[in-house]
Amino acid sequence: MLSSINNIFGNSKKKKTDAIQSAVVAYSIRNGKLTVLNEVPEQSVKNVQAETNGLVLTQGFHKIGGSFFYFEEPGLYFFSFPFQKNSLRIVVGKDAIENALLISNTIIRGNKDDEQSLKHLKKEVLDRFLVLTCTYACIFVQHILNETGIKSRLVMTLTAEEENQYNDGHTLLEVYDTAIKKYVLVDIDKKCVFESDNGEKMDLLSFTGAIKNEAKIRIVSAAGFPKLDWAGFCAVDSGFNFQFIEQMFCYDEQQQLNLYKRICNLPVIMADNKYFSVSSATEVKNSWKNKLNFLPVEEFRQKFYPL
Repeated sequence: MLSSINNIFGNSKKKKTDAIQSAVVAYSIRNGKLTVLNEVPEQSVKNVQAETNGLVLTQGFHKIGGSFFYFEEPGLYFFSFPFQKNSLRIVVGKDAIENALLISNTIIRGNKDDEQSLKHLKKEVLDRFLVLTCTYACIFVQHILNETGIKSRLVMTLTAEEENQYNDGHTLLEVYDTAIKKYVLVDIDKKCVFESDNGEKMDLLSFTGAIKNEAKIRIVSAAGFPKLDWAGFCAVDSGFNFQFIEQMFCYDEQQQLNLYKRICNLPVIMADNKYFSVSSATEVKNSWKNKLNFLPVEEFRQKFYPL
């Protein structure tokens, strides 16, 4: 009886698998919109772009997994050949901030890949999401931005409160936007930028200043939903799973703002092998206190945001 059932379902499963293997799931995502991609018949393909093993492609026709597709506009391009392989590629455009956010969406929050080399990460990202915490995510995205000629810098924030060992600071990128000739703060980890009440994109100093002054901050997300390694984000030493804590942090915009109010009190930028911040050491209660060089706000602004 069991063998008969096994044969029935076994044969059925085999046929279904064979059918699925012939299908290709292909789509692009840009600005929260998902667009299904269709294979292009080879006879209709013109001016195929040169084969590349990199993450970033140019607009035009490309061959992925033996099939031709047209990469029409900037965005994330996903290809799944069921039971065979996945492929992920990006087409960047002229908007530096959008490009940074696109690349950030190749990463989900976790720590599985934190200790891997850039060379390894650049290979892995071609067929799966990377799993990185904020600092490593920023380093990876900055590297890809540099390869595409986009200027950016790693920046940090620290809490002014007592340390608790799990949300005491944050690492982000400031990406230089040539259109407005200024640095714009991009949270690679949370896939968002920040706008003031008048719609102006914030840099690190204006963002932390708004938090201190309790000014209105608008979070502009490029993710659409939390990208988190729910099962695997665990402390390396103890194995403690952060999933319940992380769920609260990303539950809605208000909880995300509450997190920023905790971890983004002090701006920190490195220059000349020194860490610079604003205010005074009397406001800092964490272990970074003796590592920071404190400048008045205007002096900090002139040093890192010259007109």
